[in-house]
Amino acid sequence: MRAVTIVGAGGKSKGRTVVIRDSRRAVRQQILEHFAQVSKHLPASLRSVAASIVQPRALLILAAIFAACLVAGIYYYNQLASVIDARLQNSSLDNSVEIFTAPFRVSVGQRLPIDELIDYLHAAGYQQRSSDEENIAGSFDVVAKAISIYPGDAASSQAGVNPVRIQTDNNGRVLSLTSPVSKQRLSSALIEGELLATVRE
Repeated sequence: MRAVTIVGAGGKSKGRTVVIRDSRRAVRQQILEHFAQVSKHLPASLRSVAASIVQPRALLILAAIFAACLVAGIYYYNQLASVIDARLQNSSLDNSVEIFTAPFRVSVGQRLPIDELIDYLHAAGYQQRSSDEENIAGSFDVVAKAISIYPGDAASSQAGVNPVRIQTDNNGRVLSLTSPVSKQRLSSALIEGELLATVRE
């Protein structure tokens, strides 16, 4: 608190004193009083530590440390978020393993209806396309009683499954097997296995 004497014109005192309360000191005093009440319930070993913390200089140091930690946390959070976003866009975090059944062999003369083979390929993850579209891995097209199958890249490299064109008769028996790439006639061919499960970390 501060006491101020009001002085009138000519330097004469009016004999009135106004008390001005310092708000900062009042707040500080309230904090100290509240701390004194709380510290009564603390062990004696913690009272001295707490008393040193509530000092203005110590509070300033703690505030500076907190601000520095906050700025560092925001900086490293943004850095980590950008790295994660980049890896998600590149699918580098997708460490998944797909489990397939073993490829099965198709031979000339074997009964293999087109409808059943189409259902199987859909279950194996193949996409049906029209015959005039570009040949892509993991797709097939059907023209009348003939079906051309283009296996996925993984099946071609690991299981030795190659593209094949299967011609069947009205009874669903395989009349011929042909490579759609080299046009070479084949006696048998492998069809990619069906996807059983996808295991992720």
